[in-house]
Amino acid sequence: MAKAPNEVLRDFTVFNAANPLPMGDPTSGVHNPTKKDLRDLLNDLTPPSAGNPNYQGVLTYGAEPTGNGSSYTLTGLQQVPVIGQTFFFTPNADSTVPAPALSLTDQQGLVRTATIVDADGRGLAAPLRRGTSYLLRYGEGVAQVVSRDVRESRLLASSFPVTDAAIPAHVDPLPIRSIYGSRQPLIVSGPTPCQVQPVFDQCTIQMTGAAGTLDCAEMIPGTEVLLSLRSGDKVVARENYVGTSGNVATAAGVSVVRVMKLAGATVISTVAGPAPAYSTGRATHDMTIVWGGQSNAQQAHMYGGLGGFTWALRNWIATPLNRSVRSVQGATGGTAIDSRSVDAGQTSYWWNAANNTPGPALTTYMNAVAAAVSDGAPAPEWCFWVQGESDVGAMYLDRLTVAQLRDTIVRVWGHIRATYPNMKFLVGMIGGFEQRLVDLGASRVRNAYLAAIASVSYATLGAELYDMPRLHNNLHYYDTAYAILGARLARSWANIAHGQANRTGPKVIAAGTQNNGRTLILSFSGMSASFVPRTPLAAGPAPYGIYVIEGDDGAMVPMAYGEFQSNGQLALFAPRSVRGMKVGGPWGWAQHARQGQVITDDDRDLYHRVPGLPLSSFLIDIP
Repeated sequence: MAKAPNEVLRDFTVFNAANPLPMGDPTSGVHNPTKKDLRDLLNDLTPPSAGNPNYQGVLTYGAEPTGNGSSYTLTGLQQVPVIGQTFFFTPNADSTVPAPALSLTDQQGLVRTATIVDADGRGLAAPLRRGTSYLLRYGEGVAQVVSRDVRESRLLASSFPVTDAAIPAHVDPLPIRSIYGSRQPLIVSGPTPCQVQPVFDQCTIQMTGAAGTLDCAEMIPGTEVLLSLRSGDKVVARENYVGTSGNVATAAGVSVVRVMKLAGATVISTVAGPAPAYSTGRATHDMTIVWGGQSNAQQAHMYGGLGGFTWALRNWIATPLNRSVRSVQGATGGTAIDSRSVDAGQTSYWWNAANNTPGPALTTYMNAVAAAVSDGAPAPEWCFWVQGESDVGAMYLDRLTVAQLRDTIVRVWGHIRATYPNMKFLVGMIGGFEQRLVDLGASRVRNAYLAAIASVSYATLGAELYDMPRLHNNLHYYDTAYAILGARLARSWANIAHGQANRTGPKVIAAGTQNNGRTLILSFSGMSASFVPRTPLAAGPAPYGIYVIEGDDGAMVPMAYGEFQSNGQLALFAPRSVRGMKVGGPWGWAQHARQGQVITDDDRDLYHRVPGLPLSSFLIDIP
């Protein structure tokens, strides 16, 4: 903490208009505070304000925490928080105690210590999750998890069947927070059950048509939804509603109920109309999707991916479809696809390349799918796969080639299909990050996945992630990002499973050269010929994220700049001939997305508030 105000600003001689002296004059007897003292004092005394240039209201840390779940440590930080200041924190392990200890140290050795509790100041009923970003507010030795204050919702739900004390403490994960409510009710028609996984506060669902079922089993802790029901409509939770003897609420007439998901508990209250009747039962599902890969697939299952997928099936595809979906968590955070990508002794990988056998992450996946099938899930035929970040470093260091990584990916998929021969893979490419030094490794991973998809008949490029909202220096996404991912996957799924023709973003379909090979011309599909991006001209070695390399494992050939032509083609200007090379995109960790240089179509999604679908990953030969 900064020094006390009277210590920083103390003086020993009273000066006035008749006796003025500048502050800090060595002959004045006035204490000369350092700039750091004044800055720390300002931070301590001034409330967070975007208009105060001397106050950094929210700190973002690049350091990865160390710890074992009972305590966490962040060292070498540029700045440590002061009382009342907020900062982002991403645990390296699930918490194992109600109030984990936290220690933060800056580059000058200043230390802050705290314990982490929930927003109400109570111990954590649900553990902090590895790889998930939380917003903490530091103060008086306690770092509180900042979330929507659920106490307001408790007051509104005046018909709670239990007292406030009976409702468990909770942790609201940051990735699903949004400052927006949905602008209009989501209309859901029966009778096929619809999965409820809201990503907006104040979300409202209105039932229509035949009596239907709303499946709230996969609601995200910290979210709530208003449901407009008719007689016979059902609302199904994973566990019995708090204070009732059932997990199925059946409307007895036209009514409105509020459902809130807390950690380990679901609360339902009647807002208007007759109270529902309670019983026990389960929602039926007619398809299963399995999330596979590492943390971004894992978090998509947890934080809105299923909600975005089911919303898009009914609202954002060419021919709407009603499907009841069972979502299975088969992904494991922080896992490389290839054992050669991890250090000796580590087990965070999917395939043991030394003896061509499954690794621990693949065994976890197979066990999860088998358990879901035993529990009555429909035969799994669809895997939404997002993986690759943990292989980037190894690819940059040439531990393995693009061809070797491609072969490992195919072996993992083949092992899964040996048990589930109808399994098809919709692949989400790796997203963005700030590790500029390993951009080449990120591009190689992306290109290995493109090669794997091209080499089999059962895999398709399903969605891009590099343009989605995320924090600086964070591999993971927040706000409505995972719902956007789910909605994008729904379009690809409808195209494959039902032969639809939903647009899935611009694609490069041809490359040619002019000016003796020094001008590269790219043609696109998926956008109009008169398309003009928000940034019609971009300079740099990879304009719009598009780059040229000399072979699959070759270095990048820097471009001078790129410019869109009046016919919708893109011209890239190179310092030398690029004939016989390869052109691809996006480059590395997609730094261009941070700069707003993203090529998107005009198929906007107002529900998720995204400007359009981004350019698909590609790598093609230059003739």
